[in-house]
Amino acid sequence: MDWPELTPWKLAMLVILPLLTRGPKLRAWLAVFASAVLAWLFPLSPSAYLLIDLACGALVLAKPAGVAQKSIGTVFAIMAIIDAGYLLSPQADHGILYYWIMLILGWVQFAVLAAWGSYDAGTYLSRRFGPARRAVASGADI
Repeated sequence: MDWPELTPWKLAMLVILPLLTRGPKLRAWLAVFASAVLAWLFPLSPSAYLLIDLACGALVLAKPAGVAQKSIGTVFAIMAIIDAGYLLSPQADHGILYYWIMLILGWVQFAVLAAWGSYDAGTYLSRRFGPARRAVASGADI
């Protein structure tokens, strides 16, 4: 078995990993990345994709931590509905539209993860190095 191809999406997911290294963010990242790797193991298999999307969506939504995590879980639910629809459809275009929709939804999940991690990192950095850091320290003296 060969290693999975390092597509731009997978590379982007690895790049944002440092922003998502704790708690629910890490669990959401693992679910999204695992879904891509599992999809690679079962190429062009909508029935397998349906199970992957349901399992990874359930993992993300097990203990939702906020809007970002709920959004990622919702995208997994949308993907599962599209998987089921593709299985029931006549598949006249041989999966081209299905492929593009799934690709776009994967990038939507990436965008949510990147925004979530960037927001938390920015908040931390502004508290640590921003102008408000002295106000917090001064307030402790009172």
